[in-house]
Amino acid sequence: MTARDQIHTRMYVVLTLVSIVPILVVWRMGRIYVEEGAELRARGQEQAQSIEQIPALRGDILDASGRVLVTNQTRYDLALDPTARGFSDQAAQFYATLGRLTGRSANYYARKVERRSSKQHVSLATGVGEPSSSS
Repeated sequence: MTARDQIHTRMYVVLTLVSIVPILVVWRMGRIYVEEGAELRARGQEQAQSIEQIPALRGDILDASGRVLVTNQTRYDLALDPTARGFSDQAAQFYATLGRLTGRSANYYARKVERRSSKQHVSLATGVGEPSSSS
């Protein structure tokens, strides 16, 4: 066997081994998708939903004569993920309730959700809870 034949043989062996790696990766990804896909999707949905604790408000800051210098104002910004499981079944009731709370019509919020630019996020109201809330 000549030197050139040896180089070609080594090259083919290396190319064969290198081409096996992507095949193994794709095969493993397929097995994960088929065998564990449903479980992993369910875990992902659980992780996507979160509950955030809102800490208690601090007291007012007063000057030496007892006048209020700083006080807390409650303000909430409301955003929605319209792709959340079960939302479409309760959307009309949600829009009606939100409309009563903010002084806007239910149709206003329904249109805002329909015209959203993001698939899973739409900002519905800002400053909800303020005395002069005008979202």
